[in-house]
Amino acid sequence: AVNDALSGFVSPLSGSGYPFYMVLETHGSNEQHDQEKLMSFLDEAMSDANIVADGTVASSSTQATDLWRIREEVPTSLSKLGKVYKYDVSLGTREMYAL
Repeated sequence: AVNDALSGFVSPLSGSGYPFYMVLETHGSNEQHDQEKLMSFLDEAMSDANIVADGTVASSSTQATDLWRIREEVPTSLSKLGKVYKYDVSLGTREMYAL
C-alpha cells in the first residue's frame, strides 16, 4: 500500500512479503558499541525464526530516511484504501532491558 501511495518510491523492503514489520532506532554515545549491541540483539532475535525472520540495517542516512518514510506513510496509505490501522507499540524499560 505504501509503494502505491508514493509515486516513484521503491521500498527497501519490496518483495519480502512478510505480514508485519518493525522499525527499530537506537541512539547512544558510542557508535561502535551501539552498533555491536544492535547486531548482537538482531543475531539473537533472528536465531529464532519465530521472533524475527529477516531484517535490514540502514547503512546511510538516506536508507534510514527511506525506512522511516515507510513507517510514516502507513496511515496515509491505508486511509486511501478506506482502512484505519494503529501500529505503535511501547515497551516498558524492564521489558526492553530483558531483551
